[in-house]
Amino acid sequence: MIKKIILFCLLLCSCTYYHDIKNSLFFQQENRKKSWVYFYQGLEQKRLGLWKEAAESFHISVALNYENARVHAHLAECFVSLNLQEKAIVSLQEAEKYASKDDYMIFFDMGKIYESMGNNTKAQELYNKSFSLCPKLQSQKKLSSPDES
Repeated sequence: MIKKIILFCLLLCSCTYYHDIKNSLFFQQENRKKSWVYFYQGLEQKRLGLWKEAAESFHISVALNYENARVHAHLAECFVSLNLQEKAIVSLQEAEKYASKDDYMIFFDMGKIYESMGNNTKAQELYNKSFSLCPKLQSQKKLSSPDES
């Protein structure tokens, strides 16, 4: 009986130890590094027009570092290119949720994606948010009003 209690205690300690390692800063940093590898792989695949492969790479990157708004935005762009509008909207919502409040480029990029989907109202909202953070961008982008489309 004493052997069973000792084994149980050792098992409990090892599980706690593993849990601590898994949630450690080192483990999180390793996941972020892996996430960036898949992110850059996805960018290269996207550049080559390999939308499905790029979406898979971005999907893995998101799984490793879910709170990266930029990866969600690139994933949404892949979904748009693959005619998966509903998935693109979900990814854009996640990108907006995790976007840094002062990252004007992420709002600009999301605006371009919404514009490509034909949602000029949401695109204009995101462009305006971007322009308020970086007025120089306004000279680079002119969007037709929603009534003109």
